[in-house]
Amino acid sequence: MQLDLANSAALSVQYTGLSATYELETFLIWDRARGLDEFRRGLQFFDVGSQNWAYADTRGNIAYFTSAEMPVHEDLQGGTMAGLPPWFIRDGQGGNEWLPVQHPQPQQAIPYEIYPADEMPHVVNPPAGWFVQRQQ
Repeated sequence: MQLDLANSAALSVQYTGLSATYELETFLIWDRARGLDEFRRGLQFFDVGSQNWAYADTRGNIAYFTSAEMPVHEDLQGGTMAGLPPWFIRDGQGGNEWLPVQHPQPQQAIPYEIYPADEMPHVVNPPAGWFVQRQQ
């Protein structure tokens, strides 16, 4: 946090990686994984940052997942946006804070409400037989 008392200004940063997390567990599970279900189980422990994962196995399964503990913002949950979108620095005047955890998810590390894994972008064995992760 940077504080300028003379001008009544401050900058604080919230980042999911500032909490204790379990990424090492992800790789330990994946090192022993024998299939898609075990790969998905390992994803539950990858908490920091939005990561894109592609999966393929010898049984012909393919999949794409986004993993992270993505905090729920109070304004977006209410269907509005207070100030700038969450990928910008927001003004911190309130109305766009991370909600406290109310519905803990499996293996959750951070003390804030996060989106469940099934609400994060993912596809398993798409009908076309392939997938593309597009940048917006």
